[in-house]
Amino acid sequence: MENNDQFETLGNQIPQTEIAPSRDLAGELIEVFRLLADETRLRILLLLLKTGELNVRSLCERVNQSQPAVSHHLSILRLAGFIERRREGKSNYYHVVQEKLEVFLCSLFRTVPGRASYLQFQDFQVEYHPRVSGIVERSAATKQTPTSAPSPGNV
Repeated sequence: MENNDQFETLGNQIPQTEIAPSRDLAGELIEVFRLLADETRLRILLLLLKTGELNVRSLCERVNQSQPAVSHHLSILRLAGFIERRREGKSNYYHVVQEKLEVFLCSLFRTVPGRASYLQFQDFQVEYHPRVSGIVERSAATKQTPTSAPSPGNV
């Protein structure tokens, strides 16, 4: 494909016409990218995707940050709708709202839930494959297969 900004759908390989993102969509994507551009917030989100659910103390230990700092990042992620908390006794346990991630990815890849898509750039492409039974379950199953590639380092 000559124009590296066009979107294509994996299923039919028919290029879509190039459409400039609406101001609303662009604004939403910019806010999400700003949110995820913070290393600690991204690490927290990845840890929660990997483990399913963690309390604040466990997150503090794993990202090597103080409780107030982690709580601040959790609050931002929660207000954005990417995570939810569950109270158990005196502890809060956090987990990812997978539907929110799916809506973001569908907006980014200009597709509908359930349809694979990709962004083609000059030297690489980024693919989106919708979840079948959930992001966490699929990533855990991938790690257990002997043919899977080693993970690219710790979160």
